Amino acid sequence: MHSGRLYVEFIAPNQCKFFKCSPHLNGYKFSSFTDWHYFELMYVKRFMEGNIIKLKWWQMALITLAVSYAGRLTAGKSNTANQKVYTTKLKQAPWAPPAWVFGPAWVINNFFNLLALQRIWNMKDSPEKTKLLRMQAGIWLIFLSFNYIYFNKKSTLLAAAWTNADAMLAISSFITALKTDKLLAGFYLPLMTWTSFASTVADYQAIYNKDHFLKSKAIMN
Repeated sequence: MHSGRLYVEFIAPNQCKFFKCSPHLNGYKFSSFTDWHYFELMYVKRFMEGNIIKLKWWQMALITLAVSYAGRLTAGKSNTANQKVYTTKLKQAPWAPPAWVFGPAWVINNFFNLLALQRIWNMKDSPEKTKLLRMQAGIWLIFLSFNYIYFNKKSTLLAAAWTNADAMLAISSFITALKTDKLLAGFYLPLMTWTSFASTVADYQAIYNKDHFLKSKAIMN
């Protein structure tokens, strides 16, 4: 005790002389137990329950590669077979990118989307956080199921619906995040830009190709 104030002092990592608390509090002074209790509720409890996630860049990169690879596996076919579907079996838009571009593009998209997810998770509870987490769930569900419905089932109509939904979720997430966190909003720019462009390619495919899964003819020849 120092001058009638409660002084937090450590005797071991993750321990306090008087209270169990976070090592980040070393040297903090509190004028009363009420002040300490409030600080504990707002900070220490959040830390000790493991709610804060802060991954290093290389950890995020490894997770990105793993998630991107998992998305490719859902097609149930080799990468060569997937490229063959894209390049030879479907009529493509004149502005469609080469098949090899999609892999690197989605690695970049997933990396920034994981950064966004981490930042959202660490936000204080709010309606915006709940909304952003729900949209994150939709974005990841679309990513992990897209290759299956596109390459495996060869459904151009569902692929277009998936891609447009992905773009709408990215745009909505960007707008929602922009109100409170510009850095978080910036993390959505790669996904928003890519899916907005990819939607035009997917719409072209849906119009000019038959859908093998839904057994529908091409809208235009």
